[in-house]
Amino acid sequence: MIDLDRVRFEPNRTIGVALPVSLFDEIEHRAKLELASKSGWVRRLILNELNKGAAPSKDAA
Repeated sequence: MIDLDRVRFEPNRTIGVALPVSLFDEIEHRAKLELASKSGWVRRLILNELNKGAAPSKDAA
């Protein structure tokens, strides 16, 4: 499991990603609906996927 608190302080690596135009347009549309940046919206999507199936934290009670 990734410790998101620790990862936050690690050095960053930028990667280039090629997306189909329709997927990019949908990300842009959803980000605008939520008044969020595209990168922030994609970051949240990735974190949600990483956290799927993770054991609930002790604080979740």
